[in-house]
Amino acid sequence: MSPLLLGLAVLVAVAGSVTEPRPGARTPAQIATRIAAASPWGRIGWLAAVFVAAPLYATGVATRAALWLTLIGLSWTACVLTTALAMDGRAVRLARMAGGRA
Repeated sequence: MSPLLLGLAVLVAVAGSVTEPRPGARTPAQIATRIAAASPWGRIGWLAAVFVAAPLYATGVATRAALWLTLIGLSWTACVLTTALAMDGRAVRLARMAGGRA
């Protein structure tokens, strides 16, 4: 990455992180007060939801990433095999499809 692009990326990250809080944003003290006021069953329910939902979400993201990587590998393999088996000596290149159109 060029220094200019790196500098622009840092500038965007800093500018994006320095924003005014939304009107509905809660402070950490307000969140702590609501947690303290929750019933024990409510706390257990949220804890269970986090420990069930977080692994399920992570599994879904990992599965999706693995499927994309598998598709990329299959596409590359198909291009290599097609190029190797082509009789006219032309190389086959992988073209990115956007919206079903080349």
